[in-house]
Amino acid sequence: MALFKPADGILRTNVSWDDLEECVSEAFGKDAKFGPNKDAKDIGFANGFMSKICLVTPDWHVDGIPGKFVVKISSQLSFLECQRMFGDIETEFSTEEFSRALESEVKKIHNNEITLYKLLKKYNVSNVARPKVYYMREFSEQNPLKGFIIMEYVADNLSLHIFDNLTPDDILQALRTIASLEAASLKFSDEDKALFMNNIFGEMFAKALTKEVSK
Repeated sequence: MALFKPADGILRTNVSWDDLEECVSEAFGKDAKFGPNKDAKDIGFANGFMSKICLVTPDWHVDGIPGKFVVKISSQLSFLECQRMFGDIETEFSTEEFSRALESEVKKIHNNEITLYKLLKKYNVSNVARPKVYYMREFSEQNPLKGFIIMEYVADNLSLHIFDNLTPDDILQALRTIASLEAASLKFSDEDKALFMNNIFGEMFAKALTKEVSK
C-alpha cells in the first residue's frame, strides 16, 4: 500500500468511511453519524496534484453542525490522473521510482500544512484567509497512509490557474494574505520554526530533474 496506489477507501484513497466517521465524531460530537446516503465528490481534479479534495455530504440528521464539509486527503492519485491526460507519453515523472521518491515529500508537505494551521491558532492569527479547520491527522510511523484535514466547505469559490490572465487588482487579495502570513511568522519562535521541514520541493524535483534528464 502506498499514496500512489489506488485503494478501496474514499475516492480510491486509503482513508475509509469508518476512519472519517471516527474523526467527525471527535470534531462534531458523538451524535455525528453518517447516514445511508452519504456521498463524497471529487471537487479538486486538475486543481492540485498532492491531494484528493472531497466534498462530503454526510446525510446526518443533527442540528448545529455543517451539512457539508471538505476532506483534503493527502494522495498522489491526482498527480497520476493528470499525467494520464497526456496519453502514453513516458517521462521521468511517470515512473514508479519517482512516485516512490515523491511519497515521502508529499507526506512532509501535508505535515507542514498542519503545523502552520496549529501555529496560526496558537498565536491567534485572524487576518490570514483560510477555511475553518475541524480536524487534522498527520502522517507518522504509526499512521503511514492516512493523512487528511477536515475543513469548512466554502461554496461558490473560484479556482484560478497559472495560465489564467489576471489584472493587478485580481491578485491583491492573495498578496495581502501573503503579507499577513509573513507578518504572522515573525511571532514564531525558533522552536516553532524548527517544526517545519525545509526545501521540500527542491528535494522532490532534484530526484527527477537530474543532469542526465535535462540534456
